[in-house]
Amino acid sequence: MSLRRIHRFLALAKKRKAFQAMVSVPPALTPPISSATIIVPARNEERNIEVCVRSLLNQSYVDYDVVVVDGGSEDATPAILQRLAAESPRLRVVSEPPLPPSWIGQSWALATGAAGVSSEWLLFTDADTEHQPGTLAAAVAFAESQRLDMLSLLYHFKLSSFWERVVLPVPISLSQLDWSPEEVNDPCFPKVKAHGAFILIRRAVYEAMGGHRAIRDVISNDNAMARLIKSRGYRLMLADGCQWVQARHFRSLGEIWTGMSRWVFSRHQVSLAWVLGCAALLLGLSWGSFALAGLAMAWLIMGTGSFGSWLALLLGGLGILLQVALGVSVAHAMRIPSAYGLLRPLGIVVIVGIMLNSAFLILSGRGVTWKGRRYYRAAGDG
Repeated sequence: MSLRRIHRFLALAKKRKAFQAMVSVPPALTPPISSATIIVPARNEERNIEVCVRSLLNQSYVDYDVVVVDGGSEDATPAILQRLAAESPRLRVVSEPPLPPSWIGQSWALATGAAGVSSEWLLFTDADTEHQPGTLAAAVAFAESQRLDMLSLLYHFKLSSFWERVVLPVPISLSQLDWSPEEVNDPCFPKVKAHGAFILIRRAVYEAMGGHRAIRDVISNDNAMARLIKSRGYRLMLADGCQWVQARHFRSLGEIWTGMSRWVFSRHQVSLAWVLGCAALLLGLSWGSFALAGLAMAWLIMGTGSFGSWLALLLGGLGILLQVALGVSVAHAMRIPSAYGLLRPLGIVVIVGIMLNSAFLILSGRGVTWKGRRYYRAAGDG
């Protein structure tokens, strides 16, 4: 077990070096002249929408506009949008038509926003993001210089509350074990990765693929779009955009629980057995070292210890130290105090609970609720 843990730690360290070497999007030396439309889906986003839209309206870009699709918000979102639209002619607010059967809400909102748009570039972004003034210019200039058809950016996760800093670094770091920038950006590899918080795509390519209609029933539409792009032979790239975009998705443990349950639930490419197996493995790898070290300490205290007890204590202690080192390293990468790295085992317990909750939602047929809408998935999906 210890050797496997060491191997996993070294694999993560190797991946981390690859991420540190990821291509960053530089500032645009010359302002692009291509037209662009930014599309934002918004449903009950009164807490985030003004900061997001103002950052988008403040772009150092000449030929662009912003379309916000209100998905039947029941809070102050529509009033905020109307006020902002009155301040800027660049902003157009669209009311989302009734959701058709078999469509996921976000995909329907994005498709609605893109309908009838004639700009050369489309930028899909989330309502809980904030963009630096040169973001659009930098992204379009980079995409055109690299002859890309789709560009997605890694962004900075803004973690402020206690539970955000304890829980979210766990899935973020674990997700890096599943892919590398080299694989994603190499046309010869089938691996894809995209972030819905920032997807820049050529409109002609978007329309040629069928737009969001082609992935209308997929909850994780960002990766589905990337998979569609790559399978059709178009050029895809994932780049580092942490200096340009930041987002804060959750603010409380309850929001993390609901949002992450939805994320696990939406992974159609994995089976229920995979979810349960990963939950058990993650819990074992995290707390196995504590159990081993605790058992060895008990043997030694009771005077029944032997060489095997000391060896178990050594291996358990080594596993705990590796976890501490990994947690501190991840905390540093996430720009939060290193002390939160010591609480990584607690974060893993919460993540395992979320995975089990998602499995229960699948087995019970209850589905997940997101933005006031309920989605279902069969237990056999995978």
